[in-house]
Amino acid sequence: MLSKPKVGVSLGHVITWNEPTSEMQQVLCKEGMVVFRGRILFMENNCKDIISKELLPNETILWNGQPSLEKTFTKFDIFLVPFSILWGGFAIIWFVIATVVGGIFGLFGIPFVVIGIYIMFGRFLVKKENKKRTYYAITNARLLVIKTDHKGNKKSLHSAQIHSITGEVVSYDKKGIGTIVFGTTPYWFRMYQNTGMDFFTGFSQSNAVSFFDIANCESVLKIYTDLKYQLCSR
Repeated sequence: MLSKPKVGVSLGHVITWNEPTSEMQQVLCKEGMVVFRGRILFMENNCKDIISKELLPNETILWNGQPSLEKTFTKFDIFLVPFSILWGGFAIIWFVIATVVGGIFGLFGIPFVVIGIYIMFGRFLVKKENKKRTYYAITNARLLVIKTDHKGNKKSLHSAQIHSITGEVVSYDKKGIGTIVFGTTPYWFRMYQNTGMDFFTGFSQSNAVSFFDIANCESVLKIYTDLKYQLCSR
């Protein structure tokens, strides 16, 4: 188990822990890449500069990062992947048969084929591109999630006051890459988040802030919980 970092984690530096395990001794941020054990975890694109633009007076960054590019699937893909294969396979077969038979029936199958291809393959490409333009931060008062376009211009900002958060949902794998949902969301809502099928949640509102697929998840959670304790004790 990782102990609390010596300082707030900031991209672009060598990050070490007080008691590193044999499997994790340091994370090297080099030339815009965060590398761990020879693998690129996520790409840095002036992460701290982008976040700094959104800070309030007297607000400071304690931790900042981006989603890991190493992790592709979520735990909900155990259901979504078989569903996507069934949908896509049926749509493609139906389209081929309808086209061979003739008539305009094949045209009606095109939208279903496009959807099938997207949920089988395309959503993972979209998810990866979104990760490259997503930035997370813990400040001395808030949680921030910033998303930018391909030019680096801000598309959206989602924030939450740490002292007002009522609960957390945490999950991480053996490599320490995990997700923290700060706040309460319905189970079905979380099922589609971070899958490339997030549009299914577009008509619902959630005040929860989520850090998806972050490296050293347990360590980041410790920074958050220590800060929340301090804020709530005042």
